[in-house]
This record gives sequence, structure tokens and C-alpha cells, in this order.
Amino acid sequence: MAKEKTYDFTDPNHPNPLMNGWREYIRPFNEYFKQQMAVSDNLPDGLHVGKIFSTNVADGAAYYQIEKLYKNLVQLVWRWELSLDKYADRHFGKGGIFSKSDVEKYVSQEDTLKRVFGGKKEFGV
Repeated sequence: MAKEKTYDFTDPNHPNPLMNGWREYIRPFNEYFKQQMAVSDNLPDGLHVGKIFSTNVADGAAYYQIEKLYKNLVQLVWRWELSLDKYADRHFGKGGIFSKSDVEKYVSQEDTLKRVFGGKKEFGV
């Protein structure tokens, strides 16, 4: 039996899935995605360090994680490795410091969707 190929999704130079077999590419990605989202989903609702939220971009999503909370500001990290297309949001771009009110809208939306639909199970295949 041939050894299954795996990819390191934290490497920005990982291979193109369309050129190297979709199924081999998506399986470890799904595991990584579920692991990262489970950590975030275990945090209480609201703004908390480590919370991951997404914004809709084109035919996918851009993912951001709260890295630090200030009195009226939030520092975000762009989690490019959670999107197969590496989408970045037009407003949040590649992360940075934003007002709490900007970020709260998205986090609140994500928390509500999680309560209603049970959260993200895996990256859709």
C-alpha cells in the first residue's frame, strides 16, 4: 500500500490542490480546520483572545483571530491557512488593529450562527 501524501498547511508555499489531488489535499486540511475551530468554539460568546471569526469573501471566507484586546481596540491576525483560497477581507485585510465595534459585529454574528446551527463542522466538501 502506498504511503498517503500529507501537506503542511502552515507553509504558505504548499502545493496547489488541483495539481496534486484534491482528496489528499482536503483531508488533512479538514482536520486542521476542525482542530482550530474547536479551540475557538470552546471560548464563551463575545470578544476573547483566541476567538476565530470569518467574513464572506467572493465564493469563500476570510478567517481572523483575536490576538489582543485593548480598551476600545482589537488586534486581529489573518488566519490565511484556514481558507483554501487564502482570502483576505477588504476591510480587515491581512490583520491589524481595529475598533471593538467593527470586530464585535462579526463575532456576534458568528456566535449567533454557532448557537442556531451548531458551528462549523468541517470545511465543506
